[in-house]
Amino acid sequence: MTDQAHRFALAHLYASQRLLLMAISALGNPNDATGFVFLGDLQLRVQRPDLAIEAFRGAISVVSADDLENGAYARKMLARLLLGTDDAQARKLLNEASQRYEVLGDRDSLAEITRLLK
Repeated sequence: MTDQAHRFALAHLYASQRLLLMAISALGNPNDATGFVFLGDLQLRVQRPDLAIEAFRGAISVVSADDLENGAYARKMLARLLLGTDDAQARKLLNEASQRYEVLGDRDSLAEITRLLK
C-alpha cells in the first residue's frame, strides 16, 4: 500500500469512528452504554486513547443507574486513561467505580482499583 493510500485509509477509518460515536451519542438511550463501552475498548485496541476517552465519557453520560457493570467499567477505564493528566477526576471516577463493583461483588476489579489508587 502506498503511503498516500495508507493515509487515506486511516483518515477514512478515523472519520467513520467519529460518525459512529456521534450516532451512538445521538440516540441518548440508556441501553447505548454497552455500545459506548464497546467503542471505547475498540479505540484502545487501535491505539486511539483520545477517542476512547470520548466513548467512555459517553457511556457514563447515558448509563442507567441500575446498569452497574457498564457504569463501573466505563468509570474505571476512563480513570485509567486520565491518570497522570487529571488525577483528581481519575480518583473520583475510581471511587465511583469501586462503589459499583462492591455492589456487584467483583473482587478482582476492586483489587485493580486499589492498585490504581496507590
